[in-house]
Amino acid sequence: MRRPCLLGVFVALVFGGAPAEAQESPLEPEPRASEFFDLTLEEMLAIDLGARPQRRAALYGFLRTNVEKVWHVPELDPLGRTRFDSDPLEWSTAAFHLYGAAKLIPSVDVLFNLAGSETGVEVRNAYGNLKLNEALQLRLGRQYRRFDLFNDKLDQTPAILGIEPPELFDQDHLLLPRTTLASLHGRHPITPGLWLLYALTTDNGEAGAEAEVIPLGWDMRVKGSNLVAGTSGFASSVAGGRTSPSVALGQGAPAGGIVPWMKDDRYVVVGAFVELERQGLLLQGSYFQARHDGRRDPERVLEVVRGAGLIPSQRARFLGASTGKVDADLAAQDVVVSASYVVHTFYVRAGYSIFTPIGTLTPYAFIDWMRHPEAIRAKSFGGDNEAGFADDGEFWKPSLGVVYNPIAELALKLDSSAHVQKFNGRTEVYPEVRFDVSFAFKLLD
Repeated sequence: MRRPCLLGVFVALVFGGAPAEAQESPLEPEPRASEFFDLTLEEMLAIDLGARPQRRAALYGFLRTNVEKVWHVPELDPLGRTRFDSDPLEWSTAAFHLYGAAKLIPSVDVLFNLAGSETGVEVRNAYGNLKLNEALQLRLGRQYRRFDLFNDKLDQTPAILGIEPPELFDQDHLLLPRTTLASLHGRHPITPGLWLLYALTTDNGEAGAEAEVIPLGWDMRVKGSNLVAGTSGFASSVAGGRTSPSVALGQGAPAGGIVPWMKDDRYVVVGAFVELERQGLLLQGSYFQARHDGRRDPERVLEVVRGAGLIPSQRARFLGASTGKVDADLAAQDVVVSASYVVHTFYVRAGYSIFTPIGTLTPYAFIDWMRHPEAIRAKSFGGDNEAGFADDGEFWKPSLGVVYNPIAELALKLDSSAHVQKFNGRTEVYPEVRFDVSFAFKLLD
């Protein structure tokens, strides 16, 4: 006999609706036992609104807090030797997400997603969707683009396997902007239980509207009861223009793929992903690459060289034949302006759900890898403190952890990761441990 679907339990507990299994048509993919860990905001609200047509609105949210400890981080001393330091135990300020959706008429619905923290409240999503039919829909407004397995569900903290996202979604070294403003999307049944889904997205450039800049994102996938597989991509402009960075130098990490010491850039991201589920075992993996044709801004690069604490390989990349000059003698003409490079990254994730009388246990194991030739370490200058302090811009990150759901609304997560990279000519490893608590709540039926 098939075990209860955790997604159905979650919907029933949080929203008071019937389990999803009882609501789906024969063409819909059958819910999976592990689907609690593969759930977008759109899917959750669609189940709630669609299962009970008399309900015209839904309002719910998540609360989250976590604590982290990092040990044995390699550093360079003034003499160029490796020394090690540990970060203090750090609690995050409790954060929340508040989500709402309303069906105005059968073909039009709206959705918003507010994120709150100690710095204030941010509008993550706010859009309307016009549904002509299943295969042809238009969504306008701020929205997460459909990309890979995770981009449109990273805010769903209780429903994500693990605590941290795959490295390509780490805000310190994003491959592309996470949000977009317009999406043409839809789905079409291939066979009973298997759908073809597509999405085309566009918006302004990363720095806003710019001449001859028209970004284009795309995603095509097949989705069934135990399979998701497809490809995603993004071009910074299909109109021939070059895009500027989204932040000024010194303002931290960019919100897209262009590092802040560039004058402009033109890049394309492509990759593929797959997810398989079988009797509670969930396997996920993807590979992506981003090809950049950038032009560095000489004055910004000089600021980085003089203030960001570069390692020798990074200094050589920025200055070329002028690497040996002292900082005081450097001038704009010493900077290597051309910056053509490729970022590579992949991840593999596995989790297994164990159902017990006192809740659900899901142990998991991840492996992340990234090579980012243009990265630097200093986060204030747009670095990432990962690829950016490796000698070759490459690092591995294996993780082990467990999720415990005593009830469907509450997720307790504990995991540990190890960063592995070459630093100062040697392979160094430093560990970190994290504990995360998140809780889903309902405000409005």
